[in-house]
Amino acid sequence: MISQKLKIIIALFVVSTNGANLYKGIATLHETKAAGDGAQIRGSLTFTQARTGSGEYTVEVSGTMTGLPDGVHGFHIHQYGDESIAANGKSRYGAHFVPSCKPPKNECNPMANPNGCATKPDPCQMLQTHGLPPDNIRQAGDMGNIQVTKGQVKTILPAALLEVKKFGQSKMTLFDKDSSILGRAVAIHKFQDIGRQVPLYDGLCEPSCGIKTTKKETAYPGRACDVTAGKVKYANLGIQDKLNKHVVTKPAFSAYGARTQNVVARYPELKKKGQPDVWYKVQIEGIPDNQNGFFDVQYDNAMACARRKSGHYLKSQGQDELQTADPFGAAGPAIAGGE
Repeated sequence: MISQKLKIIIALFVVSTNGANLYKGIATLHETKAAGDGAQIRGSLTFTQARTGSGEYTVEVSGTMTGLPDGVHGFHIHQYGDESIAANGKSRYGAHFVPSCKPPKNECNPMANPNGCATKPDPCQMLQTHGLPPDNIRQAGDMGNIQVTKGQVKTILPAALLEVKKFGQSKMTLFDKDSSILGRAVAIHKFQDIGRQVPLYDGLCEPSCGIKTTKKETAYPGRACDVTAGKVKYANLGIQDKLNKHVVTKPAFSAYGARTQNVVARYPELKKKGQPDVWYKVQIEGIPDNQNGFFDVQYDNAMACARRKSGHYLKSQGQDELQTADPFGAAGPAIAGGE
């Protein structure tokens, strides 16, 4: 029987290599109640921190796990190392780990710069927003996803990391009081972390995405599960905001090109039925001569099932599953945690 009392999740030891300190933290993993009856997940992860050639400290992760279900699972460090269960049945891990941060001082003197001071990104704001590596806009605890291959006995990190094959970041440490992950929880989640994508729960492709549903699947006009290309009018194209993914802007016709990033297409047929807009990520392949013509687009289906699963999960939790990006990537409950 696994104890659910408060534990030190990541323990630290320090070794010296060629006169330089090498910090290592160890986390031992086990299944949680959310993993389901009969689940047995075991593993050990090592977080290693050393100074790089540029003089910065970066944290890397390695380790081996067994018993994880096949698929893609969100991988995070959470704020608290408390594995006890609250009255509502949820863990007390808290939100994803965000270090204490003080915004840098504005050293630009507007009186000495008549053209104004250049706006620099606020590193503290970049730490407050959930995201996926290697994007620098993400919380320190956002470590991306783990890919578990069906039938695979062992899941080995860093090879199983989905977004980056070698995780290394300076957003967390093993020694600094403001950014240390010692005593915090490592969590592996049930679903894929979709980053800042808009969750897409459109009632389409549920069986093929492994979503249990009692409703009959109805394909939207021109958007069956196997459709990968289509034609979209200018009026139904938009650009997804890079930071606030649920915000869609409408630029001028001339702004769209084959290399335009974050393009989304909506289906006006849904709005006619009184439903909210559904936006799909697309890549523009062909541009019409004028804004009354049709754009040729390729649909981005790489994360279609992940978005639908996440949207289905958000809906089951009473959250807005369609228009608002979940602040934690909608990865669902933790099926494995640190000990």
